[in-house]
Amino acid sequence: MRAARTCGWGNRHRRSWRLASAFLDSHAYPELTLNSQLSTLDLILTAPLSMLATIFAFDGVLADTLRLRAHALVDAAAAEQARLDTEVVLALLPGRTLLEASLALFPELATTDPTLPELIALRAQRGFRALVQHGVPLDQRALRRLQEAATRGDRIVVRADSERRDVESLLALAGLETSVSLLRCSDDAPRAPGASLQRSWEAIHMRLSDMGVGVPERTAFESNGETAETAALFVQVPNVW
Repeated sequence: MRAARTCGWGNRHRRSWRLASAFLDSHAYPELTLNSQLSTLDLILTAPLSMLATIFAFDGVLADTLRLRAHALVDAAAAEQARLDTEVVLALLPGRTLLEASLALFPELATTDPTLPELIALRAQRGFRALVQHGVPLDQRALRRLQEAATRGDRIVVRADSERRDVESLLALAGLETSVSLLRCSDDAPRAPGASLQRSWEAIHMRLSDMGVGVPERTAFESNGETAETAALFVQVPNVW
């Protein structure tokens, strides 16, 4: 009897399951089939993802360092009995290292005796480092633009004319180090012959290409027309800040 009752319960259970299955089948939406679900999933997985990059110049856009660098060069030149006009230096600095600026400011010595321009650049670098050791003012409008780009998922790139040792510490002081996907500084390898600005942009271009971020997906903010002109070779939208 116990076996019969068990068997009878099993039969009733199977009948109930068949009834439930039939009910579900009769009320199912025909478009929600397994094949259609897989097709939708395949479309999602194979659809190209568009990744954007926003590139900010550190010197003159994110950070107010250009005038500090200019003063450092003027003071270094004065220590060597050479006079420089601050405004002239300030106009020349964007896109240049302190050594490149010093050589450009003393063109007659660049080929005959580059020792003095090199010494001035070395002094200027030490002076600039002392000026920024406790931080620099940040451009709040540029900072908001960076935060907006980071929030929407852009790759954030920072291009600096200053040296990595200074830029990394300044970004850390500003709390921006975790927002930056790529930092390219003027003293980064490779240091091939030619202008540091061109080398930096070539390196940024290669890294972004490796990340799958093409030229049409790139926007740059540079400090003047000269640096924006170089940026235009590698980005879709170059902006002069």
